[in-house]
Amino acid sequence: MSIPSSVLDGDYIDSIAMTVGAEDANVITVAVYLQQTRGGAPNVVSPLVIYIAEAANGLVLEVPGGGVAAGTRGTVTNLVTNGSISTVVPDANGFVDVAVTQSGVDTLFLILVEPDGTITASGALSFT
Repeated sequence: MSIPSSVLDGDYIDSIAMTVGAEDANVITVAVYLQQTRGGAPNVVSPLVIYIAEAANGLVLEVPGGGVAAGTRGTVTNLVTNGSISTVVPDANGFVDVAVTQSGVDTLFLILVEPDGTITASGALSFT
């Protein structure tokens, strides 16, 4: 199976919006929206890699105590048992919700790896 050239040349995802929700019972949900410049969801629904990091630069991987799971939209599949690296597949509208569970005080960032290798970080997930 080959990767469509539109994925590799940047036509697949033109913008990524991530909205960090409020903490509720040690869970923070990040709503991710993938969009093309011409509007709407990407034409190709393809898995993207995500991971949790200690800082927005994505250099230090963090394993959240309660793991990573899907919210109400899209799917999340953990590639590593502890949930440190996962794939997400957005729904047909370009949305995926990622629920991160962590007990105790911590600040984490959801990192999304785009098809061209570029990383995009969420705002801070501040667990109190």
